[in-house]
Amino acid sequence: MWYWVILFLVGISIGSFLNVVSLRYSSRYSVFSLKNNGGRSRCPHCHKTLRWFELIPLLSFLVQGGKCRNCIKSLSFQYPFVEVLSGLLFVFIPWYIFVSRAPFIGFVNGIDPYIETGLYLFVFSVLFLVALIDYHYHLIPNELNILLICAGVLEIIFYEYRGIFQTMQYGVGPYSLIFNGQSSIYINRLIAMMFGAIITGIPVFLSHGRVMGLGDFKFAIALGLVFGWPTVIFIIFGAFIIGSCVGIILMIAGKKKFRSMLAFGPFLALSAFIFFFWGEELLRGYFGLLSP
Repeated sequence: MWYWVILFLVGISIGSFLNVVSLRYSSRYSVFSLKNNGGRSRCPHCHKTLRWFELIPLLSFLVQGGKCRNCIKSLSFQYPFVEVLSGLLFVFIPWYIFVSRAPFIGFVNGIDPYIETGLYLFVFSVLFLVALIDYHYHLIPNELNILLICAGVLEIIFYEYRGIFQTMQYGVGPYSLIFNGQSSIYINRLIAMMFGAIITGIPVFLSHGRVMGLGDFKFAIALGLVFGWPTVIFIIFGAFIIGSCVGIILMIAGKKKFRSMLAFGPFLALSAFIFFFWGEELLRGYFGLLSP
């Protein structure tokens, strides 16, 4: 039990860091530049420098009732929301790999699940940051796509060295055979990157960036490298479906107009999370509906 509690506490601390980076981001500097992230934290309303006990992840927000101690104005709900989601992510990913997947995969070495866990905690933390920055500023920094590409390269090295690529197909599981997804990991990732480039590149270049931005194009390529073929197919089309549903709901609610733009990065990140963990179950349910 304490293992999961510690992971949750680490997760909410990472979530607090992601909040700082996303809310202080400026396109003039690098994502992790001290010019963006340096200096003491301040209240966004009265700009009072916050004390250490006002910066404890989640706890400070709850104790203060979601308000600044000085000016009594409400703080953004993003703070606890991101911290809790990050904490749950740091619990769910290790649980999924160690408890749900490891007994059925047969890792080659005892350290393999720890490497897998660290790798995907890093990947989904970057995806979370991409979603937050794109939601606020409608852009995806190149540095974050580079981090995902680095993670994808490390993943390829890990799978190739351990020789466990075919047993470690997360996402769509055995359904990857339908798309010849069990081929060489190099071919697999190359096809996935090309697919991501083509599917997102067409609307980017035909609309000159009005429908979808160049950052989404680069993001889709990075997702292809990380998640591979054919999982990237379902991630991208799942993002289109989620984005369309959200857009329709917002238009019905009067929050958006037909020509209003929605950041696509958060939908790609959410779809990646859904299909990485539940893609096989979703496809099983879909094909079950089609069977007589």
